[in-house]
Amino acid sequence: MAFSIGGLASGLDTASIVEKLVQLERRPIQKLEIQISKLQSIQSVYTSLTTGFIGLQTAARNMDASKLDQPTVTNGDDAAIGVTASSDALDGSHDIVVDQLATAHRIGSQSFEDGHLAPVSSASGTFTVQIGDSGSQVSVAVTASTTLNELATGINAADGDMVATVVNDGTVNDSYSLVLTSKTTGRNNDIQISSNPTDLDFTDATIEAAAADPHNAGTYTGTATSSGTYTGTTRTNYVVQILLSGASGEATYKFSENGGITWDDNSGAGYTTSTAAQELGSDGVNIAFSDAGTLSVGDRFYVDVSVPELQEARDAVFTLDGIPQLRETNTVSDALDGVTLSLFEADSTSTVSFSLGRSDQIVKDNVQSFVDAYNTLNTAISSKQFYDPDTKETGLLLGDTTTNKVLGMLNQALIEASSGVSSGLRRLADIGITTNQDGSLVLNTGRLQTALDDDRAEVLKVLGSTETTSSVDLEIGFRPKAANAGTYDVYVTTPGAKGQISANQTMDIALDADEYLTFTYSNNATAETPTVDEFTVALSSGDNLTTVVNSLNSAFATQGAKIVAYAEGTLLKFETTFYGADESFTVVSDRDEAQKSTGVGTAIQSGSGVDIVGTINGATTTGDGTFLKVDSDGSALDNMGIDYLGTGTGLVGTFTLTLGASSRFDALIEEIHEGSDSVIGIRNKGLQRTVDMLLDEIKSQEKRVASVQQRLQARFVALEKAMASLNSQALFLTNQLTALSNTTKK
Repeated sequence: MAFSIGGLASGLDTASIVEKLVQLERRPIQKLEIQISKLQSIQSVYTSLTTGFIGLQTAARNMDASKLDQPTVTNGDDAAIGVTASSDALDGSHDIVVDQLATAHRIGSQSFEDGHLAPVSSASGTFTVQIGDSGSQVSVAVTASTTLNELATGINAADGDMVATVVNDGTVNDSYSLVLTSKTTGRNNDIQISSNPTDLDFTDATIEAAAADPHNAGTYTGTATSSGTYTGTTRTNYVVQILLSGASGEATYKFSENGGITWDDNSGAGYTTSTAAQELGSDGVNIAFSDAGTLSVGDRFYVDVSVPELQEARDAVFTLDGIPQLRETNTVSDALDGVTLSLFEADSTSTVSFSLGRSDQIVKDNVQSFVDAYNTLNTAISSKQFYDPDTKETGLLLGDTTTNKVLGMLNQALIEASSGVSSGLRRLADIGITTNQDGSLVLNTGRLQTALDDDRAEVLKVLGSTETTSSVDLEIGFRPKAANAGTYDVYVTTPGAKGQISANQTMDIALDADEYLTFTYSNNATAETPTVDEFTVALSSGDNLTTVVNSLNSAFATQGAKIVAYAEGTLLKFETTFYGADESFTVVSDRDEAQKSTGVGTAIQSGSGVDIVGTINGATTTGDGTFLKVDSDGSALDNMGIDYLGTGTGLVGTFTLTLGASSRFDALIEEIHEGSDSVIGIRNKGLQRTVDMLLDEIKSQEKRVASVQQRLQARFVALEKAMASLNSQALFLTNQLTALSNTTKK
């Protein structure tokens, strides 16, 4: 409540007196507020350093050996080929001639009258199609009411290896075609239709009925009729246009075999119409005109020709360094180790040259970026640690123990030797990175170049961490940051394996009766309550081993079961796609193996994968398929993961780790500033706790000051009241004395 006594009785400025007394009482609060402001300023400084820490960490990561050893690609024609390379690529120059690009197979039906209303079949059945000999089958039920669009939708809904579209070619008569396109390129990925109960023709070339242009003069009342056997190879549109009017047999015409782009007018004389079939060109397409009415100049007639194969399935054909090559796709990643070629254009007359080479400039640039990032951070810190003897001004971080600790950690990382490096080059100073008196770094590029010239591989080890294995069967799946440099042994007692089942008898001849194979499949068989799917695959009498394998693989894909069927000679076999004990399945047939059957038999057979069992440098591990991971026990190798793809046991190989400046600084920056448990994170938590305590103290002090203010106000109110009473009494006495004096005088 505001204090409003104005000192009327006492004559004192009591409000001002109380305000000054309260200000004296608030001095401890002001000191606390100054402390809070300073602590919050320190927090802000730490926050502002985040950019510097992230910049240094990024620069450190860019000194990793895999990035420094990335070859530079010089490409002679980026439009013709794309070239990317990893650190596994070898330096060298190469020549490539691309003769042919890989293409996806595309086929189309003959033109159909409508896409939405007209049914494509007069009876029920199943339309079945697949890609290549081993692709999964797509089966769509067809009824007497199924339309072109519905059939395309059903094919796409199966999410197989092809895409179905309905294309309108815009011609006068039937103009809709069902087009099937393989999702994969290559000559072995052709579209194969094994069952077609529809009226759609994907096999034969079709010469469609001739159609009159609706804009014709209308004087001709006869009919143009197409006929013949098309011998061409491409789908096209024939156009016939009247040059000289008259009845059939009198009128003349010209024709085009490509929709009107080019014309044949018989050297200007035209061709005479006839009621008999006349060939248009040399590919077997004929036209005849009945004798009714007059053909007018400019009248047009169209004959569409449908060819099923719209695009041939082709492999990419190219010659690399004089060696002819074939690939199913235009992305080639196995012709040169560590190099991926993307083929964009084919030109058998053009040789494209490209080269791969390690560039020392990349190393120098990335090292300079590290030096610059370190100096940026160092400047940001030192700018807050100054002392000006003239102004007595000090930086917020001067004498700050956490900041000094951080600087000490950074300095130690600078002088620390890289681990696992055997040469004389072990420290950053050995390759030209030295420290100035102000703590900043400087790079001697000449010294770095000399080191690169002497032993480039060792320089990369000093800068970045490397991982190598002694066997192609060993791959490092995960390397923990805490892992120490060194060479580690990998022992395997049980290799990982897939679940496998073999038929009991060979399948030498086709099935003599229908057969049903029933499967169960689980991909979490080791779970307390595993999920098990059961399904049955129907095989038909007359199916041979190839057909059986295709039918089974199609069913597996449809069911989402990660199982593959294959033939080993004439023996049917099954195998899980993935390794490990979680992969488990069973199979049983309704027919005895002694019959003319698949040979699976009526006894249930089981196949389960196996998890790898072994140790890494003696540490206990957990196996998952082929992946061996060190158990968490607080050691530096915690969670180290190795993938072993071999089948041997015992000491199957070793892997070697080096630890360079890249990993050292990456881990160090994480320790310094990432998360609440980092060095700065802990410091910030401490600062915040102090701020919170001071804020609580301010609240307490504010209550005390408010109480003091109330007491002062009450006292001054009492004083004013007392003074007012005394003033009143004094006035009364004065008046009485004046009155008495006046009476005496009378």
